[in-house]
Amino acid sequence: MADNVEKDFSLSIKIETRKVIRKDMPFRYNNPVIRNIRVMIQRQDSSKESYISIKETTNKQRLDDSSFPIAKKKANPLLKYRDGIHEITKKNYLAFYRSIEERITFNRSFEKLFMIKKEEIYMFLMSGKKGKLLLLNGGSAKNVGNHPLEYFYQNLTKYAQTIKDVLARYESHQERIAKEVKILGGDGRIHGCIIDIDFYNHLYLNPLDYSITPYFAITMVDKYVYDNIPSLLKYECPRLYENYESKKHVRTKGEELSIYGRDLPISEARIPVASTEIYRISRLLKGLQFLTRHNIVRLWNDAVIGDAKRSSLPVILDPFRKIMR
Repeated sequence: MADNVEKDFSLSIKIETRKVIRKDMPFRYNNPVIRNIRVMIQRQDSSKESYISIKETTNKQRLDDSSFPIAKKKANPLLKYRDGIHEITKKNYLAFYRSIEERITFNRSFEKLFMIKKEEIYMFLMSGKKGKLLLLNGGSAKNVGNHPLEYFYQNLTKYAQTIKDVLARYESHQERIAKEVKILGGDGRIHGCIIDIDFYNHLYLNPLDYSITPYFAITMVDKYVYDNIPSLLKYECPRLYENYESKKHVRTKGEELSIYGRDLPISEARIPVASTEIYRISRLLKGLQFLTRHNIVRLWNDAVIGDAKRSSLPVILDPFRKIMR
């Protein structure tokens, strides 16, 4: 059988390792860590290359299916639907998320699955055996009161625009910080309220007061907060700290680092924080960001409809924080 297989491709694997050693870490973390495995498949009759990147995983983070860019992006199966309230299938729901390159797990039992579509804004709800409507937040379902489907359709565009307006300033600030992290040589990936510097080091941008918390995390519980960004960089990311030092004196307009705090004392002191509150708020914000990035309403707050002019991030987030406690 193997002799009949066409030998028209080559395979190479690159493994990058990094030694992570800290005196205050448990012994199991002082071993060489596989940072990245890159598999390259190249057909001999084509110059195109396909890559599969497999990131290191611990109990801090599961392997994300979306890290396999070799999978082709699917067409949006709901694009053909006109504005209105439509009953759809589970297959269409999952295919829709694949079309935006988001993987979800949806194993819930339901009687009917609904899509509300209005001016390119999407919202998905399901009804249970007793007919109660639940808003779908990816693979989870949230209670949205006793409103009929028509209520959401009538208020969908107003609600969506208010959320986008409220998030605009925060996301603009977040994008600028992420860009500066990349300038220093960091990752700069945004997920919820968190901006990754690398796998272990992150910046949490508080959506309530815009304060930045730099922290080093082994797991969601085992993490340490530094006084300021330069302190984190010096003791956890020395290469990036060198870049930071060289960039912080730049005076060219448009190139100044907004994450630079002048005359901040550098300290190795760090505070252990076991609370997972930041991740809970970050998940909430990520749910709202599906609207700004993919035009999907995954969280609903009636207060936004009641007084859109007075809406703010604290007003929008507060009811969800209480529900999720």
